[in-house]
Amino acid sequence: MNARQERFLCVPVVLGICLAAIAGTATVFYQTRVANPSIQEYFSFIKMGRLLVISHVHLFGYSTMGFVLYTIGRRQGAAERGHLGTLTGLTVIAGIIDILSWWGVIYLSPLFRFITFVAGGMFVCGVLLSGLVVLLACRRATMASR
Repeated sequence: MNARQERFLCVPVVLGICLAAIAGTATVFYQTRVANPSIQEYFSFIKMGRLLVISHVHLFGYSTMGFVLYTIGRRQGAAERGHLGTLTGLTVIAGIIDILSWWGVIYLSPLFRFITFVAGGMFVCGVLLSGLVVLLACRRATMASR
């Protein structure tokens, strides 16, 4: 696969990851504001087994999103200054804190919802910003090859 074909493949993958982050945010809004009157009520229906499944799926997904964004960005030249690695690393850490805060909301105190809100927001912003950095690197690589 040549560099042009690789960039052509990267764009929909990165857009798909960004769209997944946005869809996840919309789902959270719906579940905590529309389907349930509050975040506490939403979490009150989640038992240990369900929380384990949700945590596992999200840890895998968040880690995979960070890995894919970093790998694609690195291949497109976005990681030359080291900012992309730091950004994706912090993004995944925010995602892990988000997941851990769900456990805090259920088993420690409803006040952990604020950590959930901040860490979840940081994760989504980090994914979108990483996606933008990668897409801009793809564009720069395309312009440089002309």
